[in-house]
Amino acid sequence: MDKNAQQFLDDVLAHDPELQLAWQVQKPRARIAGALTRLRRTLGWSQADVASRIDNAHQSNIARMERAVGNPQTTDSLIAYAQACGMVLGVVFMAKDDRGEWQIAEATAVDDQPGANEFLRSKIRSEESALPAEYGRAAVAAAE
Repeated sequence: MDKNAQQFLDDVLAHDPELQLAWQVQKPRARIAGALTRLRRTLGWSQADVASRIDNAHQSNIARMERAVGNPQTTDSLIAYAQACGMVLGVVFMAKDDRGEWQIAEATAVDDQPGANEFLRSKIRSEESALPAEYGRAAVAAAE
């Protein structure tokens, strides 16, 4: 989004709390939709091309995913989209370390493709850039 469009959006949202709340809900879906669209375009494919590689999918399904309409971006649909593009869906959790730099705290490949999980796990933060202690406490609590 260019600076003028971002400024306009910021101004509109600043004056409408209901719209601001709706945007906060929609923004993650819009980012996922943007990633899907960029991926497809990088491959030089149409929405129909992606749909043809997914069982029982139609171009309209792909269009809804790429527009973030409703809640079409389920885990299953994202996995199918990635597989249709010959890729693996991964989930990455990030946090800022003690120096304020982003680090990958946890990552996993959703598909069971050889080497994918090992690759993502290799990108997890190194010991010299440790995350703040509260992340460690949260991980211990979650594991119990």
